[in-house]
Parts: sequence; C-alpha cells; structure tokens
Amino acid sequence: DSVGDALAKRGIKVLTAKDAGNKLRASLMSDGDPDLYLIDRAGNLRFADLASDALDSAVSTLIKETPASAADRPVAFAKELQD
Repeated sequence: DSVGDALAKRGIKVLTAKDAGNKLRASLMSDGDPDLYLIDRAGNLRFADLASDALDSAVSTLIKETPASAADRPVAFAKELQD
C-alpha cells in the first residue's frame, strides 16, 4: 500500500495488484520478496522473477518498444530459439 501512495505522490501511474490470498504467488512458485514481473506494452509477460539489480535494464528495454514491436516480440523470440 505504501508503494502505491509514494508513486501517486510523484504522479507516477502504474497498475498494481495485491495477491491477498497468495494464490498467484503459489501458482508462480514464488520464492521470495520482492518478486518482480514486467509486462510489456502489448500485454506480454516479458520478465518473470526479475532480480532487483536487473530492474533498470529490463525497464529500459521495455520503454524503448512500441506496442506493435512489443506484440511482435514473442514471435521473434520463438524464432531465435529455433535458430
């Protein structure tokens, strides 16, 4: 709750969710706090269980993308895995 208040005071708007029953945490097999998950502009989960020291780099990657390029990323990633 305090994080949301701090962001709001700075005019930063982000979507957050509270896993009150820990069901999401259990389904993701979360191993500790904080667990960071980033979703791109197209709604794709792009970073899961991100280490805190990698957050800046991951955010920098995502904010450079357009919604269209983010939407294309899963296909490009699958192609990279096949090559």
